[in-house]
Amino acid sequence: VMLNAGLARRCSSLASELTVLRGISEAFQKHRDVDVALDEALAECFDAGGIAVGALYLFSDGSNALRVRSLGSGHPVASIEELERFFGHEQLLRETLGAGTTLYLPSDEVPAQVAQELLSRTQGTAMLVVPLTNHGAVIGGLLIVSRGRDLDQGDWTAFARGVANQISH
Repeated sequence: VMLNAGLARRCSSLASELTVLRGISEAFQKHRDVDVALDEALAECFDAGGIAVGALYLFSDGSNALRVRSLGSGHPVASIEELERFFGHEQLLRETLGAGTTLYLPSDEVPAQVAQELLSRTQGTAMLVVPLTNHGAVIGGLLIVSRGRDLDQGDWTAFARGVANQISH
């Protein structure tokens, strides 16, 4: 009975996430202003995915410079200055995006002290950095932070990759 209840909750969550992903495409079709469409779509995604806040990183017109904007309707993840430097760990952000890999924290991929510092600075319990790719090239990344909600790493990562894929398109 407990397994069935857990699976029913998981199916319900995944169904709502699929609805939100469809909503991203619809939001872009309804708005000419990409920023407005993106804010609207990501606000819905964050609510459905149990995400508190985040940030969008974009490489500026083929250069190595990163532009960043804070996302989410709750308490901002950090100041723009902190986000630009990725809380003093910009190299980790650039390596993650450069490799085109998804970074989940906390994990063994990052030293525990660095992971704890990043989670502490974002007031998060978990964090994901997902690269944004277009035709095989990394064009930026999506940082998402969960604050207090227990999320399944596999489901959360799949959801974040789907959102990142839609943003990239």
